[in-house]
This record gives sequence, structure tokens and C-alpha cells, in this order.
Amino acid sequence: MDRYQAEEVIERNLRVGAVEEYVDGDTALEMLGEIVKLFNTPAKIGVPLIEHLRQVNLKISGRLSEFCDQIVSDNVDYVIEADAEDRRHARSDYRELTTERMH
Repeated sequence: MDRYQAEEVIERNLRVGAVEEYVDGDTALEMLGEIVKLFNTPAKIGVPLIEHLRQVNLKISGRLSEFCDQIVSDNVDYVIEADAEDRRHARSDYRELTTERMH
């Protein structure tokens, strides 16, 4: 598995909400707190509600995008190593199976 494949695996998992294998609970709660703060930002005087909601949405989307990018970059090496380990185990299991069949 190369870096691009590892990034795709992580991104695919994040799209279905599988954050827990990449981020500890405290970090996830911290991010949730940031999102809640952004969501509850009061509108500035004179700014129409629709514009305020658009600005809040942009801030939340931007922060989530940064967070996901950070998760991907922090975990690419881990995913590559885990895949390599899985492959080593699969080869070892295959050798054991074929050795058993030969005897």
C-alpha cells in the first residue's frame, strides 16, 4: 500500500464516521466543542440571518476540512504499517497452511 492508497482508506473511513480508530476521545470532544461554539456564534448587528448562517456554515466546513486533513496526515504511516503487518501475517498463515497440507 502506498501513501495515496492509505489516504483513500482513511478518507473512506471518515466519510462513514469511523473517527475513533484515528482520533482519541479527548481530541474528538475538543473538535465537537469548537463546532458547537462556531454554530452558536451570534449574528452581527445588521447582518441578515441567511448571510450569518452562510458564514457559520463556511467556518464549520473549513474547520472540519482542516481537522480531516490533519487526521489523514497523522495516520497515513500507521495505516501503511498496519497493512504491511496484515500482509506478513497472511503470508505466514499461508506458509503454515501449505506446510500442514504437505505433511
